[in-house]
Amino acid sequence: MVARVALAAALLVLILPASGAAQDGGGLRPLPDHAGGDRKATFVAHGYFRTRGALLHNLDLDRGPTPTTGETIYPVPPGGGQVLGSADARLRLDLGIHVGDLARAHLRVDVLDGLVLGSTPEGFPPTRWSQTGWASARQLPPTPGLNSFVASIRVKEAYGEVLTPVGTIAFGRMELPAWGLGIVTGEDEDLDDDWDDPVDRLAFATSLADHLLAVSVDISAAGPTSAHSQGASTPGQAVDLELADNAYTVSAAFGRIHDDAAIRRRRAAGKATVSYGTYVTWRFQRADFPAFYLDGLAAEDAAFDDEDSVARELHAVMADGWMRLHAGPVRLELEVAYLWSRVGDPSVDPSVSLPTLTASQFGGMFEAEVEPVRDRLFVQLGLGLASGDSAPGLGVAPPVGQVTGTAGDLDAPQFDLGSDLSLNNFRFHPGYRVDLIFWRSIVGAVTDAFLVRPELRFHATPALSGEVSVLLSTAVEPTSTPTGHPFYGGEIDLGVWWAPVAGFEARMQYGLFLPGPALNHPDEGWAAKPAQAFRGTLAVVW
Repeated sequence: MVARVALAAALLVLILPASGAAQDGGGLRPLPDHAGGDRKATFVAHGYFRTRGALLHNLDLDRGPTPTTGETIYPVPPGGGQVLGSADARLRLDLGIHVGDLARAHLRVDVLDGLVLGSTPEGFPPTRWSQTGWASARQLPPTPGLNSFVASIRVKEAYGEVLTPVGTIAFGRMELPAWGLGIVTGEDEDLDDDWDDPVDRLAFATSLADHLLAVSVDISAAGPTSAHSQGASTPGQAVDLELADNAYTVSAAFGRIHDDAAIRRRRAAGKATVSYGTYVTWRFQRADFPAFYLDGLAAEDAAFDDEDSVARELHAVMADGWMRLHAGPVRLELEVAYLWSRVGDPSVDPSVSLPTLTASQFGGMFEAEVEPVRDRLFVQLGLGLASGDSAPGLGVAPPVGQVTGTAGDLDAPQFDLGSDLSLNNFRFHPGYRVDLIFWRSIVGAVTDAFLVRPELRFHATPALSGEVSVLLSTAVEPTSTPTGHPFYGGEIDLGVWWAPVAGFEARMQYGLFLPGPALNHPDEGWAAKPAQAFRGTLAVVW
């Protein structure tokens, strides 16, 4: 505990700017103590350090290039062959700063997040001491614009919470809370996660008739501000120059949720436990200044007027329902979501107005689990559905700048401003994992698919556990697949978890993907071939 407090204090010293100190040498000026009481802070630290490695074999499936881009669906070694590999790291520190019993602040910092080990040697770029990477005797810290795309230390979250007599208020940049099974918000945080979803939010949560009620307002995007490369054009605080171009998201959740401890107590008493809830959200934006974000940081120094704006008129509404039943050794859980959206003018050129785009998307996941041997053996069947769109490609993450798709593409935009003005493919959150290879590594997220996923999990000892799963995937809209055939393929995944001592965890995972006819090359007649992945993780958790 002493080490954690020392680490937290050291981190605060690094983050707080020196200019915040009072000139009289007395440190930060204390705030007036209107409420009375002791504002002495205590620190609680959680987090982990992980190192991951992966060997990936034939993830391009040997099925040739994609028609539109001329590139393979997954990178291939420049020198030939079929094996790619990587090792990366992340240190995550979640620091809670508690003041009294009712107020706290939270800070999340990631260090060396996603850094490919060995990728920042001295000699990249050349120095007098190491003019080539192969002559380097050491690694240098990642520095944006010099040897890396991201900084060594990144602050992901910073927010405050206070408990009032009527509920809890939270404000600042915070992680999007997990909801239901996670098809919309992602699953609960895991050591092997790649995705973060911080939102700039003001939220309020309270209990109402044994239910949880939460409402929030997010500033999802802001346009031009008074920030400038030579300093803000306004004294002191920078300001938002146009409120009408902000994208806001308003959300509400209502439900009855039981945690694991409550479920165990009720199970011991022979009682069934039902949890349920609904989550609705509305995003809207009136106007937009496309040049502001298309030009990146250079746009901060630009001047904008009304002629640079587009009447975006964006409205997106999503409703999500979730229910979970625990009855003895059985768990049944269902999450269903529907999204409707409308973009009045999708143009990124203020001088050109384009037709309205609409979207009608739905998705759902059902899990049935039986526990034949309590706390030892779990048998699960998962069924998933994500709506598709008839346009070519799956529409998960098309290349930037690609405006249309071609038959044979694995990924492409799901609209064509000349003839197709709807986007109907529902995309699961990329952090919702169902496999190791096809959806996670090749496509990036589940969409336009019907899934069947049986799984067996076992805990051999408190320190050793494992799982075996099989995934079968078919397309909802066969016209989206490269060949027009609905069957994507099947995958078998194996995993072993080992935690021999407190604070340490090791994982090994293996996957084999057997592609179906949907992924063959549409023109050359090349059949897609199997792919394999091996992943390993070592972590210290606190």
